[in-house]
Amino acid sequence: MKRIAFLLVIIMLLSVFVTACGNNESSDSSSTESGANSGEDSKAPVAESVLTGVPVSENPSETIISNGASYTASPGAAPEYEDTYGTELTDGIRSEIVDGNYSDVALSGYSSSVQIVVDLGAVNERIYGFKVGYLCYDQAAIAEPGSLSVFVSLDGKKWSSVGALQKAVPPEEDPKAFNGTVQEASLFVNVGYYRARYVRFNVSKSSAWQFLDEVMVIADVDGDQQNTLYKDAVNQAYQTLGSVKKPVSDVEINRDLEKILISKDAKYTVNGATKRFQDIGGTMLTDGKLSGYYEGETWVGFDASEDVTVTLDLGEKVEDIAIIEANFYANIAVGTYLPVAVKIAALDENKERTELGILYGSSLTQAGTYCFSLPFNTAVSARYIEYTFVATETNYIMLEELGVYAYREPADDSLYPSIELKNDATDWGSEGSSEYTNLILGKTQQIMSASNVPEDQWSNNTPVTSTLLTDGRFAFGTNIGTSGYFKFCHGAGRTVIYDLEHISSVDKFTASFVDQPSWAVTKPTKVTVYSSIDGNNWYVLGNVELAVDLDPTDDSAIYRGALTLDKAIKARYVAFEFNVNVWCGCDELEVFGKKNSGGADAGASGYELQKGFLSGSRIEPSEELLGGAKDLCLMYHSKNNYYVAEDLIPYLAYVDKDGKPQDLMFDSFLFLHNNSEMPSGASPHKGSTISDWKWTIEDLFNDGRNVMALEDAAGQIKTALNLGDDYKFKYAVTLYYPYKYNDKGFPVAYDFGDVDGDGVAENTGKLEDRIKIIEWYIDSIEKTIVEKDLKNIELVGYYWWHEALESNDKDTKALLNATADAVHKVDKDFFWIPYYCSPGYNQWADVGFDVACMQPNYVFKAETPYSNVVNCAEITKLLGMGFEMEVDGTCLSQPMFYKKYMEYLGSGATYGYMNDTIVMYYQALTIFRDAANSKSEMARNVYDQTYHFIKGDLNICPEAITGLTYTADKNTPVMGSIEFANDLPRDFRVEVMPENGTVSMNGDGTFTFYPEKDFIGEVKFSFAYNEYLGWSQPCEVTVTVK
Repeated sequence: MKRIAFLLVIIMLLSVFVTACGNNESSDSSSTESGANSGEDSKAPVAESVLTGVPVSENPSETIISNGASYTASPGAAPEYEDTYGTELTDGIRSEIVDGNYSDVALSGYSSSVQIVVDLGAVNERIYGFKVGYLCYDQAAIAEPGSLSVFVSLDGKKWSSVGALQKAVPPEEDPKAFNGTVQEASLFVNVGYYRARYVRFNVSKSSAWQFLDEVMVIADVDGDQQNTLYKDAVNQAYQTLGSVKKPVSDVEINRDLEKILISKDAKYTVNGATKRFQDIGGTMLTDGKLSGYYEGETWVGFDASEDVTVTLDLGEKVEDIAIIEANFYANIAVGTYLPVAVKIAALDENKERTELGILYGSSLTQAGTYCFSLPFNTAVSARYIEYTFVATETNYIMLEELGVYAYREPADDSLYPSIELKNDATDWGSEGSSEYTNLILGKTQQIMSASNVPEDQWSNNTPVTSTLLTDGRFAFGTNIGTSGYFKFCHGAGRTVIYDLEHISSVDKFTASFVDQPSWAVTKPTKVTVYSSIDGNNWYVLGNVELAVDLDPTDDSAIYRGALTLDKAIKARYVAFEFNVNVWCGCDELEVFGKKNSGGADAGASGYELQKGFLSGSRIEPSEELLGGAKDLCLMYHSKNNYYVAEDLIPYLAYVDKDGKPQDLMFDSFLFLHNNSEMPSGASPHKGSTISDWKWTIEDLFNDGRNVMALEDAAGQIKTALNLGDDYKFKYAVTLYYPYKYNDKGFPVAYDFGDVDGDGVAENTGKLEDRIKIIEWYIDSIEKTIVEKDLKNIELVGYYWWHEALESNDKDTKALLNATADAVHKVDKDFFWIPYYCSPGYNQWADVGFDVACMQPNYVFKAETPYSNVVNCAEITKLLGMGFEMEVDGTCLSQPMFYKKYMEYLGSGATYGYMNDTIVMYYQALTIFRDAANSKSEMARNVYDQTYHFIKGDLNICPEAITGLTYTADKNTPVMGSIEFANDLPRDFRVEVMPENGTVSMNGDGTFTFYPEKDFIGEVKFSFAYNEYLGWSQPCEVTVTVK
C-alpha cells in the first residue's frame, strides 16, 4: 500500500481542513478587544491581519472545520453535566432532544457565562461562518444564552471581534415552539473570508444554567477529501490482502442455542501504542461492556499510523467458536475512522496458526459504532485469537470490545441463578424416615437478593454453591473472613431457599449470625421463615428471635436463635428471609423434622398465606384488581404541566396519521405530580404540606384539565368508537409521602397542617397523624368525585408515589398497612411502582399493596444494560408482580434510545409480560401524543408498535427479504444496498459469509462484497436484519462474479 502518499496528502490537507489537534496556546487577557461577555464586542474594529480580502463565493461549501479540534472552556462545565473527555463541544455529535432532557449525553451544562477557545490546529484562510448549539428550555432554572459573540486570532493572544451570533427565533404564532429543543445561534460574514487558527466564543448566561451542544467554525473547503482517501485506502488494502478461505470443520453450529460471549475477562496482549483513550487496568477490551456511544467511557484509542495487533488468550482450547467480533467507534466529522481492514487468525496451544478471515473497513456516513463480525459456517477451535487492525494513516482508532462467541445453553449473568421450584411434590414413600434430624444438612441453596447487587461486589459474596450454611459447623470467632461464615454483601436482603426433595414434617428452624458493627458487619434485624409444599403457595411461619450466644468482645458478638412451631407441618420447601445492610455473615441455618410427614398438618394450616412470595407467575389482570386495568399510562401534572381533552385523545384511542380514532388504546390512567417542586417548594416525597395536597386536588379536577379533560375526551371516544353509555375508562390518583428527612437521610418531623379542624396541625413525627393525613386526603378525593358526577371514567385505585421503602422510616410498614386499609375502605386498590430492585420491592404484598409493577429503568441512561429488562422479567414472574416500561423524548429522536424502547416491547413478547400481566407505562408528559402526531417515521413507529403491544399482536420478527442478486467484475468490490419502504433505524448482521470472498455490512443496509482473487462464478452470503423487536430469518444474497 502507498501509505506514504496517503500521509503526505493528509499533511497537505491540514492547512485547509484540520483533523489533528494542535498545541493549546493560552489566551492572553490583553486581547485586542477585551472579549468579555458584553454586546459591545460586536462593534470593535476588525484587525486587518485576519481578513483575507477575498470575497465569500456565492455558493460556498459549508464544512465544519472545528470538528475534532481541541478547545478550552473557562470556566469548565459543571461536574454533574460534564463535558465528557473535554471534547463534546467539537465532536460533531448533535443532540436531538425534543423534551428538554438536559441530561442528554451530547450536552454540557454551565452554571456561569463561559468563554470557549477553539484551536483549529493550523491557520485556515476561508472561514466565513460560526454557530453555537444551545438548549432552549424554560424549566429547572435553565434558559437559552443571553448573548453570544465570536473573536478570531492567528496566535491565540491578539484577538479581533467578528460580531454577535443571532439566536434562533420561534414563529410568532407559537413562541414556545423551540422549548425543550436544541437550536443554533449563527453568524455568517459578508466582508470576505477570515484567516485564523484560534476562534473564541463568548457565551453569556441568562439564568442559573445554560446547556451547550456544539461550537462550530465553518469554512469554504471540501470536507469530503479525507473520506475519499479512506475509501481508496480500503480498496488498496483489498488489492493487496485479498480474502482468506474459511476453515471447515466437522463441528456443526446450533444457532437455536444462545449466543454466549466466551471471551469475557480474557487476558490479552497488545502490539501497538494507545492514544488519547487509555486501556485502564489493561482489561477494557474484554470486560463485556458495550456502551455503544462516544461518551460511554468504554473506548481504547490506538495510534492508527501503524498496524495494531491484539491477541486474546481464551484460557484453554475452545472447540465451538461460532463468531468473532471487534467493536469500534467512528466519526468521520472529527477524522476518527475504522481500521482499513481487520485480519483474524486462530492459534492453538502450540501457537500453530490458522488464518480465519479478513474484514474490510467501512466509511460510515454518520458518527456511530461499527461491528466487524466474522461468523463461521462450521465451528472453529482455538486457544488464542489474533486480531490485526490494518493502519489507516489517520489520527487514531477507537476500539471498544473484542468478542468471541459460541452457541451454548443460556448462561446466568447475575450473582445468583434464577430460582427454579418444582410443583410436583410427593411423599418420601418407603424412604421416609421417622428420625428427627436436620433435614438441610449438607444441602446447597438457592438465593435471591432483595435489591440489585452491583457487579463489583459479587466477589464479596460467598458462591451460592457453597455448603457453609449447612455444614453443621458453628463458628467460634467473629471474623467474617476467616471463621466459616457465608458472606452476604450489599443487596438489601436475601431469601435463602432449601428444597427438602419430598414432602417432609418440619417444626424447628435455627439461624446464627455474626455482629461486628465497627466493620459494617451487622446481624439482621429480623429473620422470617416461610414454607411451601408446591413452590407456589408460601406460608409465613414466624420469626427466628436472635439473641447473644457468644459473649461480646469489644463490639463483636454471635447471635443465634430458633423458631419452634407448636405442631409440625408438611413442607417441601423452606425459606429464610433476612435484611442485609452492608455485610452480613451467617455460619449456619437448620431445619429440623422428619422425612416421614405422617401426623403433620397439611399445607401449614393456621398460618398466613404470603401473597406474591415466590409465586412463579406475574399478577394477572382481573376485574377485582384496578377494575380490570391491563395497560395503564402515567400522566404527570404540575404547576407548569396539565392535560386538556385534545391531548388525551391519542391515549384513549389509537388514532391514524390524520388523528382519527380507529381502536381503543390505553384502558387506564394514573395522574401523579412529576418530580418538580410542588407549590410550597417541597417535593412530592419530601416535606409537602396541606397546601400542596389541596392544590393537587384542585389541579386534578379543574374544569377542562387533567381528570376532567379525561372525562371529556372519554366521552368523545365512546361516541367515535360506539362503545356504549355504560363503558368507562379507568383512572387512579396518587398519595404522596408525609415525610421529611435531612441531608443524612434521617427523619425530621414537621407540621403538615390541620386536616381535622381541631385547630392543631398534624405532625409528621407521629404515626397516628400521618395516617390521619392520608385518610383526610382520600376522603377529600372521594367527596370531590361525588360532586363531579363523572359519567365516562371511574376511579379504581390509589398509587403510592415514593418508589422505595424508606429504611430510615421506622413506621414505613405500619403507615402503608394503614393506608391500604383506608384505600380498601373506599373500595379501591392500592398500588406501587418500585424502581429496579429498590429497597423493599420484594415486600410489596407484605406492606399492603394490591399490585406492584417493577420498572427496569432501562431507557433513561445509555449505559443501563439490557440485562435489567431480562432480570426484571424474571423477578416480576417470581414475585407475582406486574411490569412497567419507560419512554421519553429521546426515544422519539435518538436511535439509541428508540432501540431501547423497542427492545422493551419485543422482550414483552419474548418473556410474556405483553399478555400475562398488568403493564404500566411511564411517559415524559405527552410522549405518546407527540409520537402519534409526529411526521417522523421513527417517532410514529413508537406509537404504532405500542398499540400492537397493547393489543397483544406485536410482530417481533420482520419478514425475510428474497430475490437479492448482484453482479461484480473479477477482482472488483461490488457495493449494494438493501432497500426498505421506510427509513426506520435497523441493525444488520452477516449470518453466513461467502465461500469465495468476504463482505462488510453497514448499519444502513449497504454492503460491500469483496470477491476472492481471480474468482469467477456465483457466490452466496446471507444476512439478517433487526428493527429492534427481533431478528429476521436469514436473507440470501447472490453475487455473480464475471
